Amino acid sequence: MRSALSRLKRIGERTIHPWRRKRALGRMRERGMPDEVLVVCVGNICRSPFAEGRLNVHLADRGIDGVRVRSAALLGVGVPSPKHAVAAARARGVDLREHRSVPVNGERLGRDELVLVMDPRQSRSIRRLSGVPRRQVVILGDLDPAPIELRAIPDPLHHPLEIFESCYDRLDRCVEQMVEVWADVEPRARREQRRGRRLSEHSRAAGSAPPNPARDAAAARHSPQGRG
Repeated sequence: MRSALSRLKRIGERTIHPWRRKRALGRMRERGMPDEVLVVCVGNICRSPFAEGRLNVHLADRGIDGVRVRSAALLGVGVPSPKHAVAAARARGVDLREHRSVPVNGERLGRDELVLVMDPRQSRSIRRLSGVPRRQVVILGDLDPAPIELRAIPDPLHHPLEIFESCYDRLDRCVEQMVEVWADVEPRARREQRRGRRLSEHSRAAGSAPPNPARDAAAARHSPQGRG
């Protein structure tokens, strides 16, 4: 009986996935690229740190900067990633050797523009913990461009290496889809504006004005030295 119910659940998940994916991608297009992203899983030792790493890789590959990506745990602090996580991540360009889990900060959580979770239960936990609205939380599995068996991305902890590899491949597909959406909706002008804003903030902190080639050239033209 249990196996029959499990099969029915998987069929249902697979059938409704295209609609969920379309809805999730549509919401991401509407909201645009966030300034901050938090990736959450239970222990912050397998799934969320890898997703954080791959998200940063895809952002860099697209030439997109200005998005701060973090990951955190619902449970535990200071725990290292297991050896299978380190091995599977390294093969995919992410170094987890020095990673240690950090807990979700409930007070800070409300300031994150986008929160990524691994399953609906985590979505509910995050919303209860911080009061963030549903639209601010994305279940990563909904973005998967491949056919799925489960909406959730299950925890590979205590499983063989091949389970980590399968999990990480799915996480990578999902975060890559996310960056593709941001690259489409984020015009170059806004990226330049964001970059200028960050330079200005940095310069104010350093006590000097940000470099502005156009302004400096104009000043030079109107100076006595520039006219002479």
